[in-house]
Order: sequence, then structure tokens, then C-alpha cells
Amino acid sequence: LSASPGIMSSWLVPRLPRLVAVHPELELTLQSGSSLVNFAREPVDAGLRYGRGEWPGLHSERLFGEWIAPVAAPELIAQMGDADPCDLSCWPLLGEPASSTRWRDWFDHHGGTQPQRYVAQFDSLDALRHAALEGLGVALGRMVTSKSLIDAGRLQVLGDNYLPVAEAYWLVYPPRSLEHRGLQVFREWLLAEADDFCRQLPGMSRCGAVED
Repeated sequence: LSASPGIMSSWLVPRLPRLVAVHPELELTLQSGSSLVNFAREPVDAGLRYGRGEWPGLHSERLFGEWIAPVAAPELIAQMGDADPCDLSCWPLLGEPASSTRWRDWFDHHGGTQPQRYVAQFDSLDALRHAALEGLGVALGRMVTSKSLIDAGRLQVLGDNYLPVAEAYWLVYPPRSLEHRGLQVFREWLLAEADDFCRQLPGMSRCGAVED
């Protein structure tokens, strides 16, 4: 199974003990990376991907959507004192990779002015997350991959200004994997876990299979 480091470490791996408990016969090989797997050339049976489900030649099943919201470490929030968490004009903001439009989308939706200068600019979402955890500034966090950090109190959402994004998380696999018994067992477990996760967060839902 191939997946990006974010969804693998924050969402999938914490749930794997439940899979092993009910299906000890399965043998998993996990491949973590940000590049897309070429199923025609690599011995990978399936992948977890973030996008819009548009991968020609693959079976794509939507797991759940994603929301973004400003998040900051409790230490930074304490330092800011009485600063309005719904007005980010006076908060130190952390910039995203140059290709990202998420801050612009967030300001367009919730109002306010995008800053001329960020406290720091990052080309890696992993580095950006660590900077937010260290209290350097406010990041736009993905709620799915940030939920465990929020639940643990290491990050807090500022205000109540969530923004749904067009991308979602998908299980994808090539037609050859339809005959893979182990993958089909994993697929059924994964979809059940996705449904349970969606029930924990109001407004989230999972759609049926979409074949591209």
C-alpha cells in the first residue's frame, strides 16, 4: 500500500492495530512517499491519495473529504493574549508552498486581507506543521491529518472559520487488484473505518465507488 506521509502517519497507522486484531493473516507492506505510484511498473496493490478522484485507469473510492482552518500552538495563543482569533491581521502567519492558493482561498471566503509577508515560507507541508507545533506562527491545517494533534492539545483551531476544499482522500487501485483477496479484505476494513471516522465529525460523508 502506498500513501503520503501525512495520511499514513496521522490517520492510517494509528488504526492498524484494529486491522491486525481482526485479520492477523494479512501481511502489509507500507510505502510512504509524496510521488504517485505507477501501478503498471511497480509492485504496489493500492494507494491512498489526496485529490479529486481523477486518475484514469484506476478504481477510485472516496473515503472522506477535507476541511482547512487556521491552527496554532497553545503557547502562541497564550502569547497573543486578547488578540481576536477570528481576525488574523495581527497574527503571525506561516506561508505555504508557492503553488498553494489555500490562504488566498481562505481569505476570499472568510474576509480579511492576505498578508504581504509571512513570518516564514515553507515548501514542505511537514515542515510547516512542525513550525506551527513549535509556536512560530499560524498555519492552515488540514483537519483530517491535524485531528490527532488537535485532540492531543498540541494544536488549537483559531475561531470557527473552517473551509471545505475540493480535494478528498481516496483508495485507488488498478483493475488487477480486484482479484487480490488480501486487498479486498483490507478495502472492506478501510471503508468501515472511514465511515466511523466520518460519524465523529459532523458534516463529513463518504461517497460510493467512482471508476475512472
